[in-house]
Amino acid sequence: KMEQMGGRMQVIVKQFPSGQLTMPMLLGYMDNLEVTERFIPDLVLLDYPDLMKINIDNPRMSIDEIYKDFRGVMVARNMAGAVVSQSHRAAAKAKQVGAENVAEDYSKIANADTILTMSQTSAEQKLGLARLHVAAGRNDQDQITIVISQQYGLGNFIVDSNMMLGNYWQQLPQDQEET
Repeated sequence: KMEQMGGRMQVIVKQFPSGQLTMPMLLGYMDNLEVTERFIPDLVLLDYPDLMKINIDNPRMSIDEIYKDFRGVMVARNMAGAVVSQSHRAAAKAKQVGAENVAEDYSKIANADTILTMSQTSAEQKLGLARLHVAAGRNDQDQITIVISQQYGLGNFIVDSNMMLGNYWQQLPQDQEET
């Protein structure tokens, strides 16, 4: 893949202690990368904003501010940004996780341009399958689902993918306990 991109792919992974990272600290780190490493990322993956420093007196407003600020930084710097979040407990039994299943604060959805959810029944897990669903899209098509094949043992999150067809559920074994 790097040869296809001219051998110029650079990935930097940075870990911050849970509950310590603030948006000014993230901006400072990105500024430092630009000055010292001459590195300006095209994509920033944040895993995950809920573990950043949150105002414990008003956690929901604090989470909303973090997601809004992160999106603002990405827009201002002309970068793509992606974050991960969790679903609430009831989603563990849902066959299809949707935007309404977001944990803690729905404003996470309101601040995002595109929402992808991942769902997997126990039957799908046994077959190495899962589903990615575009639950919301500000400027793109949404409400579409893609079936992915996975091979975690080889380190592959997605081996192959295809649009989910209407007869998908009939092709799976019938012991479909949700996970």
